[in-house]
Amino acid sequence: MPGPPIVVQGATIMCSFGTVPQMLTVTSQFIASINYMPVATIMDFIPVVNIPPFGKCIAMMVATVGVAAVLPVPCVPAITSPWTPGSLISKINMLPVLNQPAMCNCALGGVVTVVLPGQFIADTL
Repeated sequence: MPGPPIVVQGATIMCSFGTVPQMLTVTSQFIASINYMPVATIMDFIPVVNIPPFGKCIAMMVATVGVAAVLPVPCVPAITSPWTPGSLISKINMLPVLNQPAMCNCALGGVVTVVLPGQFIADTL
């Protein structure tokens, strides 16, 4: 029985408080790949390096309503911990592989999720 889809370089991710989906960049490992795309691990959570800004931040726009004009604020992720849950079985260099569904929390209250894993073959390592 196939497992949940494994997340790879270029997966589509989105913040619940952002306005634009983005692509995940894998930097945690370069050993394992699927269709020539590096497989993500739970450690691919570094803001800007792995998780780019998501357009404008809805939470920050709401927080500035008391100001004379609402100014759009960039949605720069403030992620402080790895993706969860990660694979309980598959690991690369002792790091759990990232699979869908997965999420990380932003310190501003948003939740970053994997929208499309970047490959559509339910595969296991």
